Amino acid sequence: MEPHPVRTPNPAQAARVLVAVDFSPDSQRALEAGIEFIGPRAVELHLVHVHVPFEEGDLTRTEKDSLQTEMEHMYQKAASAHLVADDTVVAYSVERDIAPAAAILRYAATHDIDLLVAGTHGRRGFRRLILGSVAEEIVRLSPTAVLTIGGSTDYRLGLETKSILVPIDFSEESSKTLAAARVMAEAYGADLDILHVVEEAVHPAFYNTGVFSVYDLRPDLDRKALEELEKLYNSVDGPEVPVTFALRQGHAAKEIVSYAKVQESDMIVMSTHGLTGLTHVLIGSVAETVVRTAPCPVMILPREEAVPAHNEGSKQEEVAA
Repeated sequence: MEPHPVRTPNPAQAARVLVAVDFSPDSQRALEAGIEFIGPRAVELHLVHVHVPFEEGDLTRTEKDSLQTEMEHMYQKAASAHLVADDTVVAYSVERDIAPAAAILRYAATHDIDLLVAGTHGRRGFRRLILGSVAEEIVRLSPTAVLTIGGSTDYRLGLETKSILVPIDFSEESSKTLAAARVMAEAYGADLDILHVVEEAVHPAFYNTGVFSVYDLRPDLDRKALEELEKLYNSVDGPEVPVTFALRQGHAAKEIVSYAKVQESDMIVMSTHGLTGLTHVLIGSVAETVVRTAPCPVMILPREEAVPAHNEGSKQEEVAA
């Protein structure tokens, strides 16, 4: 079976945007950040709230109308502080489901959504393991791009974006994600920081193998990794943008977040491998950890969506009022 064609080669060109709303301060911030990311382009903007009946009881028609009215107020508050195209179309929907993430993803598929925007509460530890996170589940399962906004993160999106961090692990998705980030960087006049994290394997002394680090096997690893980063950048189709190559050693998610803090990155762009089930629980996901702890918004490009197409003159088309 042929794969589904990519609907939007660049999230900055998304024509149909969904913002998940739970009426928390986090979702208000996510809505405002989504509007800032869209900028002065006209889009279809969908605000979606999921009502969970076994937790909150059934809704009357009056209560449903009240929730939609509250979403309208949220939008008006966010739009009043940002530049919004006059012909932007806004839709409000209250969905009913026992699983908020499933309802949001189903709505997105039904309405051909190009970009999902979600706030994340940053829940950690045992509570996060048991209850999970709607934003993280959306990140893991969404077939389209997801922009996540942490509850305490600053954000400078759209035309305010000046620095985009792209973590690279040299997987098959790396070149696709890098190409998408290059198009985004050109659209917003931003610089790219391309980062690779070397995850050292340090063995206990009683192994007595004489090898305690990957650097024992490859002393020139740093130089080689930087060369490969530059080679990958040059091999990917896309516009020329200011770029910096960087290398760190340690745990991937921790080092990505640390680098973003030090460099004051405006956005992190990365892909997810879409792990599910027991494999996901045991191995975890670098993308989900970054989403939960990043100091800035994170754009997650799923495997099928991380395919950009560079279009000459796209910058002018994307940012024009």
